[in-house]
Amino acid sequence: MVIPGAQALLGFQFATFFQKPFDSLARSSQQVHLISLVLMAVSIILLMTIAAYHRPVYNQRIPKNSWDWLAKGCCKTQGPTP
Repeated sequence: MVIPGAQALLGFQFATFFQKPFDSLARSSQQVHLISLVLMAVSIILLMTIAAYHRPVYNQRIPKNSWDWLAKGCCKTQGPTP
């Protein structure tokens, strides 16, 4: 459920670039928004990397000892989320 929510948030953030009021924002606010958009994209990439890694390496199964690694990875990817 984390990945679809993050993707939806990324879509809403991306849509603000195309709205007219965005041009009236201060340059610094536009830069902050761009930085948050990049961090959100990085967060989504890291979330998707976890699933993309364990599927081929562990042959579609999640071994018991990797649950800690997966849980820590999910928590760390939420750090850049604005």
